[in-house]
Amino acid sequence: MDVDIPWGPEAPTAARKALRAVLSGWGLADRDWLDNAELVVSELVSNALTHGDGCHGVTVEHHHGQVIISVADGSEIAPTRAAHLGGLGMRMVVQLSARWGVDRLFHGGKRVWVQLPPCPPSVRQREGPVRHRPTGRRSTTDSITS
Repeated sequence: MDVDIPWGPEAPTAARKALRAVLSGWGLADRDWLDNAELVVSELVSNALTHGDGCHGVTVEHHHGQVIISVADGSEIAPTRAAHLGGLGMRMVVQLSARWGVDRLFHGGKRVWVQLPPCPPSVRQREGPVRHRPTGRRSTTDSITS
């Protein structure tokens, strides 16, 4: 799925919001996992804007429980993890990903992709469906007002 975001300085923020909406819509609801996904897309988009001749597209894929985020840009220079070269953000991306890579694009430029670790089940998914007590009956935890 291509994520529609405006290009320019607001792109990382827009990418975070759009990504959360897409992932939540797919039922991926773990808050910490979503926060990490937002950090990853924000860093990839920021790198495309800063080092990659602009961000040319953001894509999110979900196949068999695996989520892959990819960001295309116009540069053929691969990102680096070397801190002395300013690669602290990519080091964070590597730590938050199951794996990542760079694909050269036929028309020039590259696509940096990140496969996220599987999203843990949300609390509701782990506990099963919410069960309601039958109406008209009180349990020991009900409050009684007079």
